[in-house]
This record gives sequence, C-alpha cells and structure tokens, in this order.
Amino acid sequence: MEQSHLKIGLISCAGIALCGLILFTGPEPLEANAPEEKPRVLIGDLERSAIARTVTAFGVLSPRQSLQLTTQVPGVITWVSDDLEAGGQVAEGDLLLSIDQRDYAIAVASAKARFAQAEAKIEIEQVVPKLPSSSGRLGRTVTMRNCLRVRWRYASLNEPRQ
Repeated sequence: MEQSHLKIGLISCAGIALCGLILFTGPEPLEANAPEEKPRVLIGDLERSAIARTVTAFGVLSPRQSLQLTTQVPGVITWVSDDLEAGGQVAEGDLLLSIDQRDYAIAVASAKARFAQAEAKIEIEQVVPKLPSSSGRLGRTVTMRNCLRVRWRYASLNEPRQ
C-alpha cells in the first residue's frame, strides 16, 4: 500500500514540476501598441437635405384577392379599358370591356327561335289524335316550352347590359 502512495506522490511532484517549467519558460505575452496620436475629427456646418429612401427587395408578390371576369354571353371583345391591367384598380361601375353586339342579338334570336319551335310542336301535338305512344309527350313539350320562354326572357334582359 505504501508503494502505491509513493507512486502517486512521485507522479504528482513530477506533474507540478512540469507545470512550473512551462509557466516560467513559456513565451512572453504580446503587448498591444496603443496609437499615440489623437484621432482626427472634422467639423463642418450642418445642412438640411432630403434623402431618397429606396428599398430593393427580391421575392414573389401575391395579390390578396384574385378575380376572374366572365360574361353571360360568349363573344368577341371589341374594346378593353386602359385601366384593366394586372394589379390595377377600377371603381364600381367602370366600363371594363365591350363585347360585339351581334353575339347578344344572336343569343336572343336563338332563344326566340327555340321558343317558337316549342310552341309549334305543342300545336301539332294538340291537333294530332292521341296515340298510345304519345301519352306523356305533350306535358314534356309544354315544360320544355316554358323553360325556353325563361331562357328567351333572360337573353332579352342581358342584351342592354353590353
């Protein structure tokens, strides 16, 4: 047991001697050279001026709202407002574009012709004697005529909107 204590003591003394040797023979600390001159300061008159603020940024801009414009009657666009552009603002009631008037007239005439055709079909079915195969045909034709009347009126109401 004494031998182990002796070994520990010798190793500790050798370690302390090595630390002392490193501390006393190590390199000298560096000294910073402080400038001996006083700093130069320029003093001038203060002038008021405007400074333009410019921000340069990179990224993708996304609109808060996106609207898709559609027309009630398809057709050729004949005029587009200068205010109608991506990201632009328009006021309520502004005329944005104009569609060729002939397309509205064709839509009204087509609805009127389909309505007249349904009226004629009803007259024919009322004159022709009732056949067993035509029992529910008159009711369907009257319903189709009423639907066509609604479409014709709808097209006629949309005509002045152009």
